[in-house]
Amino acid sequence: MFNRHCSTNRGFTLIELLIAIAIAAILAAVALPSYQDYIRRTRVTEALNNMSQARVMLEQYFQDRQRYADTDGNCGKSIESDKFFTYQCESQQEGLGYTITATGVDDTVVAGHEYSVNQSNERHTSLFKNESTDKACWLVRNVEEC
Repeated sequence: MFNRHCSTNRGFTLIELLIAIAIAAILAAVALPSYQDYIRRTRVTEALNNMSQARVMLEQYFQDRQRYADTDGNCGKSIESDKFFTYQCESQQEGLGYTITATGVDDTVVAGHEYSVNQSNERHTSLFKNESTDKACWLVRNVEEC
């Protein structure tokens, strides 16, 4: 005979389901900021590499012409801006110096970052995570890095 009190239905109760959702939400809340910071550091490192490559190109330009600027006073080589950073090269000292600046694009993970390098390879971070700083290095992870 069929026993009404013995149920063969198997599944999750509402409490078990809510607990599982709460655990997933907690894990997402912890993992998302770490992932976003990882992506930010990757984009910053990419920009710093682009600036270093531009610096090498400018040194090659200098070897050929004995100056970093063209006849119009613009840097002999420039970097194309990308989705995350805009780059600017500014000629100084009548073509015998330059400063390359990378600025994070607004509404991206690197908004609020600004880095620079000059012909002497002096590196500088003037803006890091929307905070002004005067560090004589390129910050990637935190402000105390130098």
